[in-house]
Parts: sequence; C-alpha cells; structure tokens
Amino acid sequence: MHPEFVPLAEFALGVGLESQMFSNLYLVTDAQWELYSRPNVTLATSYYSDVAKLHDRVTRRPGSHARTRAAIAEALERAIPIKVAIVELFDGQRADKAHAEMQALGVPQLAPVDRMRGIGRAAEEMNIQANVNELCGQCGNGRAAVSPDGDVRICVMSRFLPSAGNVRETDLREILTGPVWRELVTMVPRRGDKPPCAPVSECPPASDGNDCPPASTECEGNALVLPVIRALQVRAVSGER
Repeated sequence: MHPEFVPLAEFALGVGLESQMFSNLYLVTDAQWELYSRPNVTLATSYYSDVAKLHDRVTRRPGSHARTRAAIAEALERAIPIKVAIVELFDGQRADKAHAEMQALGVPQLAPVDRMRGIGRAAEEMNIQANVNELCGQCGNGRAAVSPDGDVRICVMSRFLPSAGNVRETDLREILTGPVWRELVTMVPRRGDKPPCAPVSECPPASDGNDCPPASTECEGNALVLPVIRALQVRAVSGER
C-alpha cells in the first residue's frame, strides 16, 4: 500500500538482500508482478477456505477469495516461489479443504493447517492479552524486524513487546548487541534441548486444542526466504501446467 513500495523493494534487492513479499494478493499491479518475478524474491500469502464467503469472512473484503486464488495461480504460472499459509480461525471454515485445494493447484510443500495464535488482531478475536507464549520461539534467533518508523523488534509478530531501539537514533549493530535486545530475547520461551527444527509430533498444529507448546508448527528454516529447493519445485510444477 505504500506508494514507494516497489522502489523500496528494489533498493533492498539492490544491496543484496533476499526479500519475501507478504501480500493478500487482492490487487497486484504489473509493476509488482515484475518485482515478484526477480531473483532473490519470494512471495507469501494467506488462504482461508475453499468457499468464497468463508474466506471473505476472514478477510472482511468481498471478492478477496477469487482475487487471491487467481493471483496464487498466476504466481505459479510465472514460476514465482510462493508460500501459502492456511490458518483455521473458526469452526466450519473448511481450512482442511483449502489445504487440499492449494495442493491440487500446485503449491509445493504446504505446511500443516495452523491454529489462530493470540497475537496482533487475533488476540482481540480470542479476547486474550497478547503474550510471548504465542510466539514461535525463534524470535531474535539470527533475525530482527525493523518497522517503517525505525523501531527494531525481535520479530514482526512481537509488536506487543517494547522496541529494542530505533535505527534513526542508534546504529543497528549497537541495538542488536545492547542490553535491551538481550532482555527481550530472553523473554521468549525456547524449545529447550530440542533441535531448532524438530516438529512437536505429539501435538500436530492441524488438530490441536490451543494447548500446544510454543513453536509447535513445522519449521521452515529461514522463515523469510523459501529454500532454493522450493523455488525449483515451483518451477517444475509450473512447467507441467
């Protein structure tokens, strides 16, 4: 929605950053399709149901189901590496059918259907206070989030926690090695002695009852950029279409 979105993204790519573009794919311009097709770019979106009115109930935008589904198909045709998240928010949503639909469409290596987590707007829906137990457990682990106003946080999902500093006032290196950053990182529950990517087999996200430990979802390695193998698989799927 930012008027300078494409130039900002091109700047990031120009300095060698790998970039994942998060979008509801409701409206994709020609310039954005060109951007998404560039090397070192991956695309991410959410899909909620195979039934239009149920998907639109989540997004609160009439017609979003048709637009998002068509854009996902377009991304596959263009061989753009894409990650589709499917989150179940209410009974009868048919999230499992949405998962099957995305598989049939050709989206590679879909993660299991996830549950709604009590952070951001979802916390309001669940009528709970956002807390660190709802985070994935990898916050600040080799990554940081810098918001448009310059605030630095341990994760894009941790905006309910204080900022570790602001890059407009303090050098990023100083922020990431400072006491506030270290304190924030220690607030997030970790997995103990389990490997970082070990799935919690006794608590599958597709059927949990909100009693899973943090980070019970399937690990995807670098959450911001899909592995190269996925890009190759997307291209293979697209080539068969």
